[in-house]
Amino acid sequence: MLGIAGFVVLGSMRSKGALARALNMSLFLITMPRDTTGQGQRPEKELIGIMEQLLSTFSNIHAKGWNKFIYGEPYIGLEMAVHNSGEEIHFYMAVPRTYEQIFEKQVHGVFPTAQIERVEDYNIFHSGGSSLGAYCALKENPILPIKTYQNLQTDPLGGMVTAFSKIQAHGEGAALQILIRPSHRADKKLAMQVVQAMQKGIPFKQALYTKNTPAPDQSQPNMVTPLDQEVMKTIQNKASQLVFL
Repeated sequence: MLGIAGFVVLGSMRSKGALARALNMSLFLITMPRDTTGQGQRPEKELIGIMEQLLSTFSNIHAKGWNKFIYGEPYIGLEMAVHNSGEEIHFYMAVPRTYEQIFEKQVHGVFPTAQIERVEDYNIFHSGGSSLGAYCALKENPILPIKTYQNLQTDPLGGMVTAFSKIQAHGEGAALQILIRPSHRADKKLAMQVVQAMQKGIPFKQALYTKNTPAPDQSQPNMVTPLDQEVMKTIQNKASQLVFL
C-alpha cells in the first residue's frame, strides 16, 4: 500500500510540476531579415544544417537535484503559428525563464542577424468557434530513423508552410508545436545491440524484441541482405546523433 501511495504522490507532483514549468517559460518571436546582399538565398540544406547546430546546443539544458528526479529534464518549445487575426506565419521558441540570456546568445551565435523579441503568448482561437487538435507519435521503435532533410528532395517544412499560408485572415488560426528535451534513455545501447545481432544474420524484429536472442544456426551461412545492411547503417547513423525526447 505504501508503494502505491508513493506512486500516486509522485504522479501528482509530476503533474503539478509540469504545469508549473509550462507557466514558467519565456516565449520569443524569431525573425530573420531578408537577404539584401545580392548574393542570393543559401541552399535549403545548408540553412537547415545551421538550425541543426542550434538544436544541438539545447542538449546542454539540464535540471538538477530533485527537480531532475521528479520532473525530468526541461523542455524547449519550437512553434509555428498563424494568429487568430492575420495571415502572417510566425516562428517562436519557448525556453525556461532561467535560460533566457543563454538562449539569446546561442541563437545569435548561430544566426547573427536573427531578431529575437520576447513576447506574450499568442492566440489562435476564436470565441464561439470550434477547435481541433492532434499529436504525432512514432509508429515503430525509436531506434529506427525517420527521413530528415538530408534524405528528402524538398524542404520538409515546405508542405506545412504551404498549408498555413492558406489559413484565412479572419476566423481561423493554427499552430504547430514541437517539444524537445535531452534524452537519457538507453536507445543508443539498444541500437548497437540490435546492429550486432543483425550482423550475425538475425532478423531485425527478432533482434529488437527478443531478449537473449539465440545465435543463428551456424550450419547455415549468415544471410545479411542489402536491405538489412541499409537498416543497420541508418540505425548506426541515428545512434551517433544527439537524442531528444
